[in-house]
Amino acid sequence: MSVAQVAHPSVPGTPAAQTAFVPKETTIVVQLQETVSSYDASAGQALRLIVINDVVSNGLLIAKAGDDVEGKVVGAVRGKPDFGARGGDLKFQITTVHNYCGDPIAVHFTRSEYRNPNASAFLSKLDVTVDKGQRYGVRVAYPQKVCGTPTQEVTPAPPSGVIFSNE
Repeated sequence: MSVAQVAHPSVPGTPAAQTAFVPKETTIVVQLQETVSSYDASAGQALRLIVINDVVSNGLLIAKAGDDVEGKVVGAVRGKPDFGARGGDLKFQITTVHNYCGDPIAVHFTRSEYRNPNASAFLSKLDVTVDKGQRYGVRVAYPQKVCGTPTQEVTPAPPSGVIFSNE
């Protein structure tokens, strides 16, 4: 890997930012910062997420815990509890991590959640709800160059309970 000095903002007292190569399929664990439900969500609605762990690639810190992440609802259908019951459906994508230097990291993640009306004991609970705090393992979409700072850290393994894309 070749590392070059670049003009990226850096935090005083830390090593200067350098160009970091981020391989395709690098995992970044993110966390939902709000509850989302098929009952009141709509296509195009922005989702608020953050990175939960520092992410290191080839000895360079490329994303910090707390960095912002872009996601959006791409489809939401309310559950219908009466005759001809229909389960709620919620589909969303996570597309971009904005690292601490301001560089975008393109990621891919799509999740579809569906509530089967035949499996619900209470027809009044047919909507899909994804709770604040849910964690997802997103993958870098293609090899990218972003800013990074030298570190001795390593990226921790994804914690248990992390959900990966189902598409």
